Amino acid sequence: MATDVEGIEPTFALVVVSRFPPAHGGAGLRLKRTYKRLSGEGSKISVLTYGGRGTETGRTTDDIFDVLRVNENFRPILLVFLIMISLIRLRAWRFKSVHVVGSTVLALISIFFLKAMGLRVVRELTSDKSMFESNAMVNRLVKVTVRISDFFMVSKKSTALQLTDIDVPEEKIWVRINPVDVKDYGLPTARQREVARSGLGVSEGSILHLMIGRFRPLKNQILALEALAKMPQNHIVLLAGPVLEEDAAYYQEVQDKILEYGLEGRVTLIPEFVIDALSLYWAADMYLMLSTSEGLGNVALEALSTGLPVVANHELGLETVVVNGETGLNIPLDLESLVKAMKSYESGNYLKKRGDISALSQRKFDANEFDVKTSAVLGLSGRQSTVD
Repeated sequence: MATDVEGIEPTFALVVVSRFPPAHGGAGLRLKRTYKRLSGEGSKISVLTYGGRGTETGRTTDDIFDVLRVNENFRPILLVFLIMISLIRLRAWRFKSVHVVGSTVLALISIFFLKAMGLRVVRELTSDKSMFESNAMVNRLVKVTVRISDFFMVSKKSTALQLTDIDVPEEKIWVRINPVDVKDYGLPTARQREVARSGLGVSEGSILHLMIGRFRPLKNQILALEALAKMPQNHIVLLAGPVLEEDAAYYQEVQDKILEYGLEGRVTLIPEFVIDALSLYWAADMYLMLSTSEGLGNVALEALSTGLPVVANHELGLETVVVNGETGLNIPLDLESLVKAMKSYESGNYLKKRGDISALSQRKFDANEFDVKTSAVLGLSGRQSTVD
């Protein structure tokens, strides 16, 4: 936590992240929720992030966040200078540790300046993709910043292996589960489930399969439609967005496929960003995680916490949270496997298992325990466990 300076509000933490606030779910939304839980009343979180490409630059306030945006469209040499000036404006030297998310140019350059100030750098790597690219110069830069960083938070064992392969000691790596505010994502009562399904127009006996995420090929919504076309008529699908400007063509393709497969009346589309998905989880019977590439998706963990079984692409490496036959299924990402998994809802007795799925998942994903460890890793003060 930064020392208070006369005339300036006390700042709780400094975060460097490529996008803030989050335009949709994922890592950005989790980051925002985490710091809102961690910070005390009257505290501010300083954020250094990108601007440009349709986002304003300069300094703004977003709730408890003091956000400074540098224009990512500038040439590299000028961008380096801007990042240095921005860290000075945020008085980065006040902090013992700085939380740096991702491996963007903003993150990499910031790390060099932060270490030059003698600060401890805690890296968070949110993607399951390789940290290294085809560009040899960028790879060298990534390796150097890895070696001079002090600690790593990762959501996948595969990312941890990338780090140990370049000689990062295991004791400097925390493979952590994404947190869920379990008090907000619990098992629905029979009445809550009835109201949620009624609100969506789900008829009695229907089996609702849910997907939440941007409409884009990576999320694979069309595969869900292809599977639905081979399912009994009582199976239905809800696809929730958002649809960003660059996603318009794929969203149109989704709409065209609904017509092509004759699925009118069996598919509900929500093109907006779903701020609170709780009622969707309560109404649904199964959650589909069909992305071709994904970190540890927040929506899948929230779904599990409400008792929803999850069908996940096995290449996502979610076996520790999606336990086959208990909390869902990990499957090859092909049509035959998906149809079989969706049909397993009744045979797997998942409706009766919802209580067990919720209880097990809430113990695993409880944000309180995550916050205690995060606070310790970042050197923040004032966070204590409330778990007996």
